Amino acid sequence: MKYTSEMDTEGWPPKPKVNGLEFPQAKQMPGAPQLASATAVAAPGVADSPVARGKELVADNGCTACHSVGTDQLVGPGWGGLYGTTVKLVDGTTTTADDAYLTEKILHPDARIVAGFEAGVMPSYAEMLDTEEVSDIVAFLKSLGGK
Repeated sequence: MKYTSEMDTEGWPPKPKVNGLEFPQAKQMPGAPQLASATAVAAPGVADSPVARGKELVADNGCTACHSVGTDQLVGPGWGGLYGTTVKLVDGTTTTADDAYLTEKILHPDARIVAGFEAGVMPSYAEMLDTEEVSDIVAFLKSLGGK
């Protein structure tokens, strides 16, 4: 036993640090106790406005894998100039891309399907983002221009 107790295991087995969630892809499990948000204890100058926090959240949640911050359509619509425009829905009706609409699309993307897109492609972020985070993302989308 003395032999094995003196072995250098080079940190094996690894002990992941989860207190504070140190990497951007880490998300609390729904229903888990919430830790203080990173933006609440951020270093000075880091994401101190809703637009900056929204931009950070968009990057952290991988939104730009499917959405362009310009006008280019990828898997989903581009966000550049979207805010305040009229959006045509599959059922033939239209709606305005305002705060309420964008919030709905983030939390319940299949509630109203946009013409030219299919249901079930975008996941719901209702269990991953809180109200303030959604508001920050909407502020970022608004900053990308529109009517």
